[in-house]
Amino acid sequence: MSIDVDRLELLRAYRIRLASSKDELQQIFRLRHQVFAEELHWVPQVNSGLEQDQYDNRATLIGIFDSDGSAIGTIRILFKPDTFMLEREFATFLSDCPTGQTAPAEMTRLCVNPQIRRSGLGRQASQALFHAAYIVCLRRNAHEADFVSTPAFVHSLRERGFPCVPFSKTKTLSGGVRSVAARMYWDRFDTS
Repeated sequence: MSIDVDRLELLRAYRIRLASSKDELQQIFRLRHQVFAEELHWVPQVNSGLEQDQYDNRATLIGIFDSDGSAIGTIRILFKPDTFMLEREFATFLSDCPTGQTAPAEMTRLCVNPQIRRSGLGRQASQALFHAAYIVCLRRNAHEADFVSTPAFVHSLRERGFPCVPFSKTKTLSGGVRSVAARMYWDRFDTS
């Protein structure tokens, strides 16, 4: 896996961590609203400008924060025995799973600030979020994690060396988004 040196230096200006304070959580929910409600229209816009759902109470939220404390990227991880989005909102994908069961972890709500994406740092930010998810999952002994994304993004992860395999057919979700379910095999991840 390689990251352009100049861009790596720029990315070092940010801090990646588990979100724990009320302010950090608000920043993450604000970013998610910006991306998932305002930009992609996958969820309804709300007056608070915060995108939250019932899964957040039980989730581990990872954020990348700039020097002002604003979230510029985030990913959410859920662990069994909790119910996953793949079992409810995305249940149509689970019927394609060869094992018929979800992995011990699920990664959802990955997003990067549109300005960061336009600056050319989006790829590095998402890569940093997946590296953090790798650490969090292994600390919880979750060697596999499921997620739903576009076929292009899954392909991009595979090109960057992330050991993920799509396990569903491509399906069109609300908003016309073509998506697949995939499984990340963290025990196959080469960190060298």
